[in-house]
Amino acid sequence: MTFCEPVMVRRRSPRAIERQIGGSHPPAVRILPMSSSEPGFRSKNFEKIQRSFFLQRLPAPPKPGRWLFRKAGLHACRGTVVLFQYEARIIASATLDRVERFDRSESGCSGALYFDVGSIRVFDPVSASQIKSIWPAFTGFSHAKHNLNPARYAAFERQLTGIKRPTQLNSRVPPASWDCQYRTARRCADMEHLA
Repeated sequence: MTFCEPVMVRRRSPRAIERQIGGSHPPAVRILPMSSSEPGFRSKNFEKIQRSFFLQRLPAPPKPGRWLFRKAGLHACRGTVVLFQYEARIIASATLDRVERFDRSESGCSGALYFDVGSIRVFDPVSASQIKSIWPAFTGFSHAKHNLNPARYAAFERQLTGIKRPTQLNSRVPPASWDCQYRTARRCADMEHLA
């Protein structure tokens, strides 16, 4: 398994990252569990999370691709493909650009994962049995952040259906359209200056 230190880097496409690492698969594939008990995800089904979080909020300004984490975050290298687990299914994926750890807690969070906005996609949910058919060593979904063999990632991609990507990658999304229930009060207050 490969680990790297968080670094400040400019955004690059997944293809540019692939050319840099010189392979036909990502350097790593990780499963990141999402908790339905998190404030922004409570009482939301996977379709609502896909639509409102992955296709609208995550790619939106002022910090596109930024995912705040409260505790552990993710130890992973740039170019790692992250598969997002929600309600015991994989519902989305994105390519990790960098990891930032905060010196002091920011809005109750200890750091941020930054994803390449152009790599964000949602798809028809993928079950544990489908994951196991591609990665036989996979034992099932849990709160653990699984490492999967990146050489098998192409097989995973081939079986995806219903793929959607964010549509407003380069346009300014008005703050009024952002659902503030997904943010802490401080983060919402920080957004008001854009109005």
